[in-house]
Amino acid sequence: VHLAYLNTATLGDAAERLAEAGIPVICHAHEMDFELAATGPANLERLRRCARLFVACSQAVKESLMRCAGVEEGRIVVVHECVDVERALRQAADGGGEDKAAGTRLVCGMGTVSWRKGVDLFLRVVAELGGEWRGLWIGDLESGPDAARVRHDLRVLRLEDRVRFTGSVANPHALLSRADVFCLTSREDPFPLAMVEAAALGLPVIGFQGSGGVEEFAAHGAARTAAYADTHGMARLVEEAAGAAADGRGAAAARSLCHPDVVGR
Repeated sequence: VHLAYLNTATLGDAAERLAEAGIPVICHAHEMDFELAATGPANLERLRRCARLFVACSQAVKESLMRCAGVEEGRIVVVHECVDVERALRQAADGGGEDKAAGTRLVCGMGTVSWRKGVDLFLRVVAELGGEWRGLWIGDLESGPDAARVRHDLRVLRLEDRVRFTGSVANPHALLSRADVFCLTSREDPFPLAMVEAAALGLPVIGFQGSGGVEEFAAHGAARTAAYADTHGMARLVEEAAGAAADGRGAAAARSLCHPDVVGR
């Protein structure tokens, strides 16, 4: 073995043992402050000491590694996550998407039903939107770590007839392609693939400032951002985006930043 590649910042123990054996270690980090802290200070110290190079999947992750793990800036390179854009477009064209009732609009979210993904915030955005809006969450409500809390919010907010959870699906892109707007309600998301997939399919993308990679995507004109956890502001941006003409910048950014041919080089 000439090189060890660790595809997460959770493997400090492995990094230490490999380094002690004289094997150089690269750590590819996909975690930000909250998740880095959850790995514990001993793990972060082992990584800082034993990994020769860190690859961060976004500038936000790079800053988290410097802030939370004390990694020197010169030991970190940023390489964005990649998405197979052509595959997403093919799957979207395969059909099987969400049929919207006449006169309704559809806002979509995607991911594990968890606090970090902000599913509770997604429900509040839908509640803020007018009655013509429906919410679609591509993900499994039954298996998520915060499913019980989300079911409670669904009932109290009286959204059970306006928000649907798809469960696990083989082809999320067919569902995604029918939406009017993609809402990235994550509280922390290093460089979300769902965001890139939605943009590749031509959807407007709305996220939160301070939540991670969506701000880098927005810097390329591929997304818009509301203040952190400001569901009222996000709802207003959703309405504005749905009424605006498509400009293609999101799809262009998905290809220029995240296509495997670009990231691979």
